[in-house]
Amino acid sequence: TNVTLVSGSLSVQSGTFDMDNKTFSAQVLYTHSGGSVINSQAAGKIEAHTTFNISSGSISNIHFVGAGGTLTSTGGTITDMTLGSGGGNHTIAGTWTVTNLFVTHTNSNSLGSGTINLSGNLTRTDASNNGTFGNGTMNIIMNGTGAQTITHNSGTFQPVLVVNKSLGTLTLLTNVSH
Repeated sequence: TNVTLVSGSLSVQSGTFDMDNKTFSAQVLYTHSGGSVINSQAAGKIEAHTTFNISSGSISNIHFVGAGGTLTSTGGTITDMTLGSGGGNHTIAGTWTVTNLFVTHTNSNSLGSGTINLSGNLTRTDASNNGTFGNGTMNIIMNGTGAQTITHNSGTFQPVLVVNKSLGTLTLLTNVSH
């Protein structure tokens, strides 16, 4: 069964919230301040229509879809984060620690002015859209200690890209238009 929060808020403070391949739709506020959210299947989603906050803990395999909203991080870690389709822009605020970032957005994605510390790969795969990814004020810091890749299949790439690697290589697997 999918979970829909129409008003109010859901707060995960400790323990484990297992999404088990379901969709969690937050119309108002989701706060993650400890514990972990796990999603063993890539099809599970968080529809963040308004506000999503993470301050500590961990989230794995999360897919943000929906009409957009503000995604804020002041701590915690995310493994495999996808910014997906749904007709709106996601605004990234704060500093995110992410292993792999996938952008499958079917709309231009402003992404705000936050920072994503990325220890894995960055992949944008949206053949149907030649829009702009980023807005020139968001930072993506490639800081993994192993090999990392950037794949950008369409449109313009406009985040500020910072390479801060002590080990490993960063490989552009496709041409990137800035």
